[in-house]
Amino acid sequence: VLLEVKARKNTNLKTLQRMCNDLKLLMDSYRGDLWVQSFSSPFLSVCRLLRVNNPIGQLITNWDDVDSLGSTQKLILKSNILNFINKVDFLSVNKSLLNRSMTSLYKNILRKPILTWTIKENHYDFISRGLANGVIGEGF
Repeated sequence: VLLEVKARKNTNLKTLQRMCNDLKLLMDSYRGDLWVQSFSSPFLSVCRLLRVNNPIGQLITNWDDVDSLGSTQKLILKSNILNFINKVDFLSVNKSLLNRSMTSLYKNILRKPILTWTIKENHYDFISRGLANGVIGEGF
């Protein structure tokens, strides 16, 4: 199971901690494989600090297209430094960004799984071409 956690851009640390603790309780009681992903790097940081044992992943999009982010935030997110700080276990990448060098670094050198989203057709084409390990699809 893959969970996507949504947190608002300016969510305070105390709220992020509460969200992560609640999620951790839920995950600890689940008997199957459970992965967590989020666009929120601060949320993923809190998960790491609170020692969430399940795989956590960063959702990645073309940050330049996100109007609610300031130029400094976009620069930090595009640098991918937070993915290294948070020691993410996988990346969930917008399909238009699969050919980027950072995606290749994670997949081929760091051996981290790459998921691609949101795929509405030709689901396995991305896997067969070696661009992704899995797809997050819609409209199956």
